[in-house]
Amino acid sequence: MKRVLFLLLAACAAASPCIAKESSNELSVQPDNKAAFTQISADVRNQMRPGGHYESLRPKERVQVDQGLNEMAALFDKYPTVESMNLQAKLDLFNAQEKVNSVLSLGDRDRMVCKKQVPLGSHIPVVQCYTYE
Repeated sequence: MKRVLFLLLAACAAASPCIAKESSNELSVQPDNKAAFTQISADVRNQMRPGGHYESLRPKERVQVDQGLNEMAALFDKYPTVESMNLQAKLDLFNAQEKVNSVLSLGDRDRMVCKKQVPLGSHIPVVQCYTYE
């Protein structure tokens, strides 16, 4: 369920505010700004505590999730919204988000990694995404 909220962050990176519904409660989430991300991050960290949804994570996995959330928080400290981020910052945000999602969902085979590259013979950079292996 929390993975859905993080996936919304990627979906909202170039779009306007999104709305997510969580079980019986309707939760309006705008993960395209620092305040919304802080709320989601705190919720994920609470779910990693005993009795939470992610309590079964190994210590190494907890460290990976914390590092990914800290990377995303650092980006939101530098840029208050996703719209204000440059392309490299958006890619870094997406990659950190995918790292966190893969640990929380225990599905590293589905993790996407994106890079900005300049193809040979061109000066125009393109974004290439591939599945992490």
